[in-house]
Amino acid sequence: VEGSRAVNRSADLSIGGMYLDTMQIYEVGTAVNIAFKLNNSDAKPLRLLARVVHFDPGVGAGLDFVDPPRQARHLIRRFVESYVLDHER
Repeated sequence: VEGSRAVNRSADLSIGGMYLDTMQIYEVGTAVNIAFKLNNSDAKPLRLLARVVHFDPGVGAGLDFVDPPRQARHLIRRFVESYVLDHER
């Protein structure tokens, strides 16, 4: 989460959003700018606007992406599909 001093970990990722493992407190409805890499080898992180749609104190927050660009949706879809295929084997 940009502007945050903490580094958070995504526990779940989909084309529409992500669940963030975090100890930070987020209010449902809050808009946050997020930046993340799908792979460690990515030169630049994806930067997206997200909205907090669910919050579990001391556990994490569910985020929905707000109007992600088509290219970002494509990259996330490709990443998720390859992850699923790799783990079905």
